[in-house]
Amino acid sequence: MSMENTMMESRQRPIGVTVISVFLGIQGLLELIGGIVIIIATNALGHNIVSHGHMTSARIVDVIGIGLGSVGIVVGVLTLLFVLGLFTLQRWAYWGVIVVEGFNLIKHIFELVRHTGSPLFTIAAMIIPAIVLIYFLAFSSVRRAFRI
Repeated sequence: MSMENTMMESRQRPIGVTVISVFLGIQGLLELIGGIVIIIATNALGHNIVSHGHMTSARIVDVIGIGLGSVGIVVGVLTLLFVLGLFTLQRWAYWGVIVVEGFNLIKHIFELVRHTGSPLFTIAAMIIPAIVLIYFLAFSSVRRAFRI
């Protein structure tokens, strides 16, 4: 392909990809903020426990808080990276979203089969991953935008 054809070929981001990116961005920010809040809250709780003379319990709370908070921070940062990739129509972001949403859908199916939690909530939680997967896989305009 010549340089002129490459320059003339511009890809447009489908509106659905933009909408999904915005929602994922909000989710990523909430994950990031949640992770930070968990670390701060468990640190405060740990200090409160130490003031009552329970050093070992305080350390356990601190370790659990740092672990859970770190997971939230990592998930938030990765989600925001996916958002950036979706906005710039990166192929890796397309496949990343397929893998993550596929995993989410499978996880919710197992929750439904194993009867963990509310069946209504679990079914509701399956809707968004299903919509995203159908949209990314079924619409040729989305695949074309990501050069898939």
